[in-house]
Amino acid sequence: MFWCNGGQPGVETAHLDGSSRRILAIDKVVQPQLLALDLPVKRLYILDRRMNSIQFCTYDGLLCHHVYTDAQVLLQLLPF
Repeated sequence: MFWCNGGQPGVETAHLDGSSRRILAIDKVVQPQLLALDLPVKRLYILDRRMNSIQFCTYDGLLCHHVYTDAQVLLQLLPF
């Protein structure tokens, strides 16, 4: 499983039983707000509120790529 703590820096991961908990070392993610998984290709998508961007990376936090930056569009995606 993956989670972010209400806009605090870092994305965390762990097994479903809570074991192997760790913070993913993802460059240029300052304030993660929303996460989404693409299960078929095993990618984690991250909406960063501070950077107004969407990025994706592999489940281990490696191979990160910038996808999109547009503050007006991203503000519409946020629930608050």
